[in-house]
Amino acid sequence: MPVWDIEESVPTEGPTSPGNPGTAYFYKQGSAKTSGTYFDTEGNATFNGSVTMPSGLTFTGVTLANPVAGQVRITPSANAPASSSTGGALNVTNTGSTGAGIVAYTEQAAPAGHMMVVRVNSATYNQSGIFAQYNGTGHNVNISHAGTGSGSSALNIGSTNTAHSAVGIGGVETSKGTVKITHTGTGNDASASALSLDLAGAGTASQGIFLTSTSGGTTGNLLEMRNGGTGAVFNVSATGAAGFGSGTGAPDTNLYRGGADLLKTDDKFVAVGGLGVGNAVAATTPGTVTQKIEVFDASGASIGFIPVYSSIT
Repeated sequence: MPVWDIEESVPTEGPTSPGNPGTAYFYKQGSAKTSGTYFDTEGNATFNGSVTMPSGLTFTGVTLANPVAGQVRITPSANAPASSSTGGALNVTNTGSTGAGIVAYTEQAAPAGHMMVVRVNSATYNQSGIFAQYNGTGHNVNISHAGTGSGSSALNIGSTNTAHSAVGIGGVETSKGTVKITHTGTGNDASASALSLDLAGAGTASQGIFLTSTSGGTTGNLLEMRNGGTGAVFNVSATGAAGFGSGTGAPDTNLYRGGADLLKTDDKFVAVGGLGVGNAVAATTPGTVTQKIEVFDASGASIGFIPVYSSIT
């Protein structure tokens, strides 16, 4: 690949500091240039012009090329540092600027390619495709989406790796959710949902939701559901007890496992449509009444008792 050489130098006025003498170095490929395009290497080696590359410009271990019209290609021939601050084949150190570090902008109405592409095409590559490290007070990654149409999402993730999760999220919050989803209603969104799950694939046996605690178990509720109030309308405790409430304060009714093959509640249970059992057998002769069971109507008011016999034959 051709290398551009220094052809000559002449005194000139520094373009970035009018009135201050500088030195302009003219580069050539084939023949010298005496005007127009140049580098001003005085001061901080400020670039004050434009370079037209017929084929390429070679630095130490890096080739800057123009292989096709409309493209600048950087090709390292040596290993660039892996540092997240000083590494990279292309490094933009933006410390001296309050503006954006890198901006890609377009108003193209009929693009044939993506705005930004990161492609890893090696099955043994073991580093991240994109790595973002952040120590500030804003968001590490912020996506603002104003797209339209049923096929336009702010973030679309797909994976064909059957050995690992498509998305992994971890956090150390003390009073917030590790993941928070907010759906803002419009009044015409009865068919929408904040979370939608689809167990697709013919013959799938996937579980819809799997919840576990792998570090000894949580003492908090496994599930807490509210609907605009200050308390739960339904929750599931750490022991699996289901609680039901009015939405204000703690739940006041429950349903839980009372023992092996036993479901229990500490409150009244009303079966509006009736109550059925699966162990009834024919009988005609009652024995002695030993106990009574109080029966309530649908509003919880007592309507009387059912006798319990010592035996029925």
